[in-house]
Amino acid sequence: MPQAAVNGLTMYYEEEGTGPPLVLLSGATMALDSVLRGGWATLRPYLAQRYHVVQFDQRGHGRTDNPGGADAYTIAALAADAAAFIEQFGLAPAHVAGWSEGGIVGLGLALDHPGVVRSLVGVGTNYTNDAKTVAQLSTLDPDGLDRERPPMATMLAQRHDPHHRPGHWKDLLRWIIASETDTPAYTPADLARITQPTLWIVGEDDPWFELDQPLTMKRHIPAAEVLVVNHAGHAVLQTHPHLIGPVMTDFLTRHAELP
Repeated sequence: MPQAAVNGLTMYYEEEGTGPPLVLLSGATMALDSVLRGGWATLRPYLAQRYHVVQFDQRGHGRTDNPGGADAYTIAALAADAAAFIEQFGLAPAHVAGWSEGGIVGLGLALDHPGVVRSLVGVGTNYTNDAKTVAQLSTLDPDGLDRERPPMATMLAQRHDPHHRPGHWKDLLRWIIASETDTPAYTPADLARITQPTLWIVGEDDPWFELDQPLTMKRHIPAAEVLVVNHAGHAVLQTHPHLIGPVMTDFLTRHAELP
């Protein structure tokens, strides 16, 4: 069970495959020892055929601790954790791909730690919060889940509590809600500062943000591409791996060298 001291954390990670480094960033509430493996279960074996794939449990998730508690759980802190991991393991500059919150962390890496990123893929990623985002965050209220969606509450408890303490999953959800209520809040001017090649993949029916968001990223990031998958939702990488995998590997191959 590989763990490393990274940025003040005891961080659990996994790796497979050989080739150029590709760091996968997980979605919020995800953990590597669950069936979804941070959200990347359907694609990770495919990607590992060409890349040295590395993935870790983010701060407070799964087997990774968060000694700073609520105050330490921010998108900036998650990006700093990822940057420290990439540098500590000698992976920089690495291809980075993130789903959902992981894609937002990838944005933070590209803007605040550009030296560790060779290219960036964001799946189901918003650069700012809109009305859809706010509405979806409200569905993560842990007390509401206990009352109205007990199977999901049980799943989250099974995913996180054994590695922390009973009820940790509720703390984690509160940290996520508090952090993501006000962030991300990037502007088109911020997006224009991103110099790395980027690929934004989104399901046409993603309930977490308006479809204009990835299109805006395409317009303002100088080296950006976008893929909109018809009739797909937030988990498009899980429902349409036969589309996402080849598009990702084509993008990564074309950007094997720094621009």
